Amino acid sequence: MTQVFTRHGLTVRAPVGWQDITDQLGEDPAPFTLAGPTGVGALQLSVGVQRSGPGTPRPTPQDVQQMVRELAAQRGLRLPLDERVELSPLLLASAAYAEQGAFIRLWMVFDGARFVAASYVCDAAARDLESAQAELVVRSARVTP
Repeated sequence: MTQVFTRHGLTVRAPVGWQDITDQLGEDPAPFTLAGPTGVGALQLSVGVQRSGPGTPRPTPQDVQQMVRELAAQRGLRLPLDERVELSPLLLASAAYAEQGAFIRLWMVFDGARFVAASYVCDAAARDLESAQAELVVRSARVTP
């Protein structure tokens, strides 16, 4: 069973027990943020903005993978535990990192028209509690009008 959350131009499906905690962050504007039922981590999602060029982007799998690497570099993350690229049903790249006792997974998803960036952070010891569910949430993300 799933529930639907919509915020900041994104709609996601999450397993029952996940909560939208965006308003609790105390930021303005706060990033779209969900927390799983165990409360060990947070998943943040955002819609990418096309900054230049006409029409719809046509990224290659390598482009999307490079975008994840750049996102990681911006956060000071260096050596990934793993990197993945998938071509179907969405063009998706992700990488996982372990830094200072935290587990971090970054994603970049292209739905054929827009990019969605996502990150999940939790205590490294608790990574198996919600990370698979976070992955499902990211894969469900759709840009909404």
